[in-house]
Amino acid sequence: MGGFEKSCPFFILFLDTVIYNVIYKVRYNILTFSGGIQPMAIRQIVQYEDSEGSKALAKASVKFDFNSDVYLDYILEDLWDSLDAHETGVGLAGVQIDIAYRIFVMKGEKRRREFINPVILKKSTTIVKDNEGCLSRPGVEKIRGRCDSVLLQWQNCKGKTCRKVFRGLEARIIQHEMDHLNGKDCLYG
Repeated sequence: MGGFEKSCPFFILFLDTVIYNVIYKVRYNILTFSGGIQPMAIRQIVQYEDSEGSKALAKASVKFDFNSDVYLDYILEDLWDSLDAHETGVGLAGVQIDIAYRIFVMKGEKRRREFINPVILKKSTTIVKDNEGCLSRPGVEKIRGRCDSVLLQWQNCKGKTCRKVFRGLEARIIQHEMDHLNGKDCLYG
């Protein structure tokens, strides 16, 4: 047997390991508040009751850069999988699953929506009080006053800037998730 045949299994194993590490590192190149790497899909919701979680939730999120090598699809997939794992959840911000970017998802009244780098441009002066809960405070509900409508600007998953007026429950969800992105306690802030 020649030298190539003897070293071939090692070379294949080496190449397989290199490819795995490259894919792993590229896929997991996501900025987290904890600085760690978490497996993708359903993530644990960061809790206010946990001292480390409380610190992470108190930090403002950073703008997502569409020119970075971060895979937005994986972040959105994690957000949706994590939100769908909780029957009562209607919105989830990146910070709630330890992702530091200004991103949240919402189960709207008519469809599911994704918001990247959202900014509330205008709020109505009409305040509506209603019960509000939070996946980061399981079992806790509080009556909160929120603006009845908001004009929101955000980027979609392709980076296109969008604007829309949201009313009612969708406006409430957006304000709640924006509180998370701004490092504010959604129920007591």
